[in-house]
Amino acid sequence: MRLSKVLILYFLSVSMACFSQLSAPESIYSELTDYPSPDPIFYFSNIQSQILSCQGPDASEIYTFTWSRHNAQNNSWSTELQTQTGNSSSIVINEAGGYQVRITGSGVDITSRCWAFAPALYDTQIEVSYADCFDLDLRVLNDSLPLIYYNPVSGAVIAVNYGRVYNWSSSTDLTFNTGAFQAIDAPVEDTRIDILVNDKFGGQSTGSLDFTALAVEAGYLSEIMKADVPQEIHSEAEGSAPIEVRFTDESKGNITGWEWRFGDSGVAFDRNPFFVFTALGKDTVSLRVINQASGCESVSEENLVVNIVGYELAVPNVFTPNGDGQNDEFRVVYRSLKKYSIIIYNRWGRKVYESTNPAEGWDGTVGGGLAPPGVYFYYIEAESYNKDEQVKPRKGPIHLIRGK
Repeated sequence: MRLSKVLILYFLSVSMACFSQLSAPESIYSELTDYPSPDPIFYFSNIQSQILSCQGPDASEIYTFTWSRHNAQNNSWSTELQTQTGNSSSIVINEAGGYQVRITGSGVDITSRCWAFAPALYDTQIEVSYADCFDLDLRVLNDSLPLIYYNPVSGAVIAVNYGRVYNWSSSTDLTFNTGAFQAIDAPVEDTRIDILVNDKFGGQSTGSLDFTALAVEAGYLSEIMKADVPQEIHSEAEGSAPIEVRFTDESKGNITGWEWRFGDSGVAFDRNPFFVFTALGKDTVSLRVINQASGCESVSEENLVVNIVGYELAVPNVFTPNGDGQNDEFRVVYRSLKKYSIIIYNRWGRKVYESTNPAEGWDGTVGGGLAPPGVYFYYIEAESYNKDEQVKPRKGPIHLIRGK
């Protein structure tokens, strides 16, 4: 019989302890303390006029509720606040700290504790820890209201972790991680960097930084202006001089100077130059840009290669100006001609055609009328873009054939 009564009293004690937990109806967040036999921590948006409540273990009984506050000087709960009787009790608090309620009554003596705080994030700033032409290191400076509580047994001080989350963004789509410290590639454009700090209590704080770019990044577009002439031997792989190219600067950053290098063919310092390539061989175009204020510079990585192949001239000996769209003009096939002149004579030595443009051809007319079929003679003088190459004059017969 005594054993049964002991067991009944034990289960009654456990049940009463479960029913005597504190509550805070207006709290915005709650968690347990980080010490053995943990107590609840209640967080409020404002600590003023907040209510802590406690329910007695048995709704039909009357209890005495004695409220007290934690004393940080001696780690005690000796500062009494109020005493109430009834089935439940509540207290209005106006200060952060620890609170205790002792419930006494017939066969009941229960003590419950909690901590109450009003967290606050302060102003946020972004600090540049390091910056050069390649790297940019940033960190968030964000203070908060210190929240501390005490281990009831040892008196050890424990700080509340705000559980900050850092959300970075920028006007130029920089890549960030989620930490308070950022080590990123130096931006090449003036950038607004924003930070949003969220804590686990629902608090927010923002900050921003207008960063003036130190780094630069070279880049350009090129447009080949050379006309497409069917009888000129020319392609992207093997070009015929002259090749005219218009360049458009696409560099990024606070650029104060441009240096274009057209292989061995020349240099330019304009922002958007126009250049004519005539030298035989390959010329790789590169652009170097500089920010004189920061000393940062960059050289383009994707570059145009201009490949000019040497002189070539092929002269046909027959053409058929009959209007069928095939071989209707006498035209030379050429490449990389610097100078050119042609004179065509009839068999009696009379000049019937002349030109200094290899892209033009003789259509088999003389003075507006059709030249008679037969043998004509050409004389060509040409000069190559290769100054060391001597081009001998060319001469020979031309057969003009007209169909029936």
